[in-house]
Amino acid sequence: MKLSDLQRATDQFYVSLNNPRKALIRDVNDLIRLQAISAKQLKDKEWLIMIRLDWPMQITETSFFEQVQKLPTAKADGVLCQTTTPSQQEDYAPSI
Repeated sequence: MKLSDLQRATDQFYVSLNNPRKALIRDVNDLIRLQAISAKQLKDKEWLIMIRLDWPMQITETSFFEQVQKLPTAKADGVLCQTTTPSQQEDYAPSI
């Protein structure tokens, strides 16, 4: 599924937020970090989101909660959003 399709399908859940797209990207980034989904940038600068159907069988409940606690806060950098600070290198995928 393309990220733009996911955004349209989930608009109703994010519409009340100040920045709905940023919140969606944050949530997608968290799922990527948990390895529940993967993302691939297409030639048209669109992102393809792929669900890992085998993920629930590969992660334990304990491991899941440990990984969730390690997720960055909402203000931190994301996999799909390129940002830099003086102490960071640009090692993220290009901005969408």
